[in-house]
Amino acid sequence: MTGFFVTGTDTGVGKTHISSCLLRELRSYGLKVAPFKPVASGVNSHGENEDINSLIEASAFTGSRDEICPYLFDEAIAPHIAAERTDKPVNLSVIQGAFERLVSDFDSVVVEGVGGWRVPISSSEDIQSLARRLNLPVIVVVGIRLGCINHGLLTLDAVSDSTVPVVGWVANELDPVNTEFSESVEALRLRSIIPMLGQCGYGQNKIDWTPEFNLRNQLNI
Repeated sequence: MTGFFVTGTDTGVGKTHISSCLLRELRSYGLKVAPFKPVASGVNSHGENEDINSLIEASAFTGSRDEICPYLFDEAIAPHIAAERTDKPVNLSVIQGAFERLVSDFDSVVVEGVGGWRVPISSSEDIQSLARRLNLPVIVVVGIRLGCINHGLLTLDAVSDSTVPVVGWVANELDPVNTEFSESVEALRLRSIIPMLGQCGYGQNKIDWTPEFNLRNQLNI
């Protein structure tokens, strides 16, 4: 089984977009892929979460939504608060069980975290705890915008210090009129403790990998 755990520097930095790009590229290799969004908050008028919809479209997943999201909360708020308000505590064992069922049926699973690396999902656990439990190689999404260098470096340091396998980070352009995109990416690249894997331009539906990184080699295919 191959797969990745996608985390980010914050909410709204493009974790779903980068996860979707990964899913589409993995499918292009002939792999049967599944998304996994273990915890999500916020539903539309149809009771659906837009991030999950995007992941399903990118992966062509045809199973039940419960299979890929065991904890979906209606309110678009921090998941540990939503869990407390609904009296539905997040249990990592439940998440791991759902993940292992996907692993048994698919060639590759792309897991997308919620919020940033240290966002709580229960009274005692956070996204870092979840990544440790699933033990997939981690890809960090850094949304390139004002303030991203500090947020990015702090997150990359924290992920590097965790006991998880780390692949590297991807720069995701959030602002089409950001004239400092290249300079911000370079500042992060020069200072990051883990390697830059590639970048995704604004409105672009694929990741431009660096010459040093080969996704096929990472997957051993």
